Amino acid sequence: MNKSTYLFPFFIVLTLICFPKEGLAVVESYYSRNYTSGDIVINNAADSMAFATVLAGSGIGRQVKICSNNTINYSLRRVDYVPVASYLGQTYSSAGSSVMYLFDTGAPGFALIPFYNVSSNAAMITYGQTVRTTVWSGNYDNGARVYNGIPTTYGSYIWKGSDRPNDGYTLIPGQEMFRFECYDETNTLQEIIHISTGSANVRASIRTCTPNVVTASVDMGAVAMSSLLNSAASQLINTQQVTFSLVCDPSIALYYSVSDLNNPANRSTITSLTSDSTASGIGFTLTNSSGTQLSFGPDGSAKDIPGQTKYFIGNSGGVVGSDKNLPMTLTLGFSYVRDTSKDLKSGTAKSLIGITYSYQ
Repeated sequence: MNKSTYLFPFFIVLTLICFPKEGLAVVESYYSRNYTSGDIVINNAADSMAFATVLAGSGIGRQVKICSNNTINYSLRRVDYVPVASYLGQTYSSAGSSVMYLFDTGAPGFALIPFYNVSSNAAMITYGQTVRTTVWSGNYDNGARVYNGIPTTYGSYIWKGSDRPNDGYTLIPGQEMFRFECYDETNTLQEIIHISTGSANVRASIRTCTPNVVTASVDMGAVAMSSLLNSAASQLINTQQVTFSLVCDPSIALYYSVSDLNNPANRSTITSLTSDSTASGIGFTLTNSSGTQLSFGPDGSAKDIPGQTKYFIGNSGGVVGSDKNLPMTLTLGFSYVRDTSKDLKSGTAKSLIGITYSYQ
């Protein structure tokens, strides 16, 4: 008798029921410190105040114990500083001081300088950096963490920035500057401490000038390769004189600076060429009325910007409160020059040059 063997399908159905683990939620805390001074008042020529002048400060204040929340249970191994405010791309340092990074206040003409201290010495401060940084590492079990925490102070300054403030009333808004993140022994984030600054009021009554143009194109014409082959970088070729006009409020000392907008780090007297230029081995230079080549530097209208040379145009004269629209002019020469650091090749040459006025 034939026997048949049958294989019956057999299924195991697993139903996974997941319950959230307690303590997985990150605990967040918030701290803010207001500026201790009153309104920031500016009554002068628009750029008479030096770059990096301290206009307001929050003070250091008392220490707070971060990473010490008692509603969660974990061992603390590491604390990271994380920047939140937008970096302006500018730094400042004076003799013997640390490098300070300038952050955006949200208002033109001003810069934010955050600082903090994560150490037993409350007098030592660290200026806010632009990258994530581990500021404490160690081994605190839960009890030690809750009891000791990480003693921390924090605050900020408002500085005069490199650009020009607006006339009238301006609100510098409060904002989150940075945060601290607290990690356990498994590198799991457990706490976030948000550090903010309060707002500040600015009341400005400033004197300025109005240029007749804000953009201009200079046609340099064609130049023969033969005139460039054996020329030095100091030889001016095919110079074009251009005059710029302004009308100014009274009692302004008028200056200007020049910058290479295609290469802001350029500190030479020869411009770089734009990416759509097909020529090489040449550039452009600017000269003043006496024929001296001008050095490029960082942009900005404020006084005393490090690395920048400001060239004097003249005084507007007049009487404050009665005179206005006083005429001023600036004449510059634009010339081809040989860039001996590169091979000479024919083609088109273009540059972008910034001329920034400073009203002091």
